[in-house]
Amino acid sequence: MLVSALAVAATVVVAGPATAGARTAVKVTLSAPRYLLQDQHVVLSGRASPAPTGAVVVLQRYLGGSWSQVARSRVDGDDRYRFELTLPVGTRTFRVVRPADSLRGRGESAAVRVTVLACRASAAPDHSVAAWFSKVEPTARTSSMTRRLMGLFCAAANHSTISIAMYYIRRDKRGADSYKILTALQRVHRFRGVHVRILLERRLYRRGSAMLPTLSYLRSFANVVLCSTGCRGVRTLGVEHDKFVTVSDTRWSSRVTPVTWTSSANWSEAQLQYHWQSSMVVYGDPAITKALRTRWDSMAACAQPGGCGTWNTKLVRRGLSPQRYGVQKVDDVWQDVWQEEFPGSSGRGLGMSFTPHGVGDAVADALDRYTCDPVNQPDHVTVRVAHSFISRGRSAVVQALKRLQDAGCHVSVLSQIPNKRTHINYVRSVLGVDAVRCLPLMHDKSIMVDALRVGDQTPERVVWSGSEGLAAFSLHLNDNQVLRLSVEEASPEYRDDNAAVYAAFGRQWDTEAQLSTLQCGASSDP
Repeated sequence: MLVSALAVAATVVVAGPATAGARTAVKVTLSAPRYLLQDQHVVLSGRASPAPTGAVVVLQRYLGGSWSQVARSRVDGDDRYRFELTLPVGTRTFRVVRPADSLRGRGESAAVRVTVLACRASAAPDHSVAAWFSKVEPTARTSSMTRRLMGLFCAAANHSTISIAMYYIRRDKRGADSYKILTALQRVHRFRGVHVRILLERRLYRRGSAMLPTLSYLRSFANVVLCSTGCRGVRTLGVEHDKFVTVSDTRWSSRVTPVTWTSSANWSEAQLQYHWQSSMVVYGDPAITKALRTRWDSMAACAQPGGCGTWNTKLVRRGLSPQRYGVQKVDDVWQDVWQEEFPGSSGRGLGMSFTPHGVGDAVADALDRYTCDPVNQPDHVTVRVAHSFISRGRSAVVQALKRLQDAGCHVSVLSQIPNKRTHINYVRSVLGVDAVRCLPLMHDKSIMVDALRVGDQTPERVVWSGSEGLAAFSLHLNDNQVLRLSVEEASPEYRDDNAAVYAAFGRQWDTEAQLSTLQCGASSDP
């Protein structure tokens, strides 16, 4: 059944010309949607009356100045007929003809136009998790990450919900990456009844901002919520810096199949086509989906009158645990009561964490759980950091990397060009000049470890990826998300999928490293 947005149909009645003798005039009606999305079935239906049961009707298409047959059908006992087709993208003109017989004249409907809009859904995945990347592609028409996001949104089920949290979205010129992503969202909203809700940082959309036209467009099809100084901030310099999406259900299965996307990338042509970015996509994990959707709900509550304090009341009404999902005000920042990781579903080897964080440094704590033994375990001595910058404010992370280095791990850092002199000087003073390299347009935010667990000395491969930068304000003030993926923690059912993602991050790292240089645009350059 087509949703109401699709059922804007043209219905016409034309009496077929009566022929010689006592032939009866036949009336033919034709009803069809004016617009629908790619890969959706179009139903063309109507009546040919009077007509005996089983009488033939012919669907014709107008092309090149003439009509040609597309399909044949038969009327039922109520004189009704039905054609169901899958059409390629484009506009086509149809009519239905009831041929004359010995008793009835020819009848034909008026012509109707049907337009199929591009929105190609991605195929159902054959894996539980995937890694998507953007690289600097100035000559590409569309970045690979954009194509995959479009396919994901076009796979959204009728009346599902897509929740988006982003630092910023810019609707660039027609044909640009962000334009294509937003067009896909607008179309599934209009033609499938998909509810789209978007959370953004307000300061970028103030009066007079060049981003205001984007905001107006987003509000034409989405519920847009704006946070000031971050959703959790009160009078701070923080920002809403998340980059995540949840899709509550897809068309891939009769069962509910949610999807989450977590990334380092904002949505603009510059970010998606001219920067190095990473993301992870998780299929069918209700625990990760719940963590992100509840996070979206809590931040949206913070943006409403009454602020974050209203969330603790709302979550109880929703049957959520205050100890797990509640918030508490510490100075000028609302922090999660639960400061630990939210684990994924059983056996998935996944975990989700958020900032702003309270005391300590969760990234440094995670790194401190690993060590290296290059003599006895020489295949597990790799630590790779790809971050746009690392500041002295995250000295705990740098010192944790130093401890790994001292234990025999091969620690390598990739950062952006240009870089602040104080940032690079500090990191190089701790890890050494050769451990830190840079490349232009680095916006990635990921860490890879292939090392030994401190407790039992067993090897583990793990990736952390998300929106959190390695600066003090990223940890204590900004709204961020980080997804952790472990290969060895996953059950056999999911381990190969997780290993494939880890390997994909390794290949992306290798590509970035080949283009990097010791010259980081800082006075410490050798």
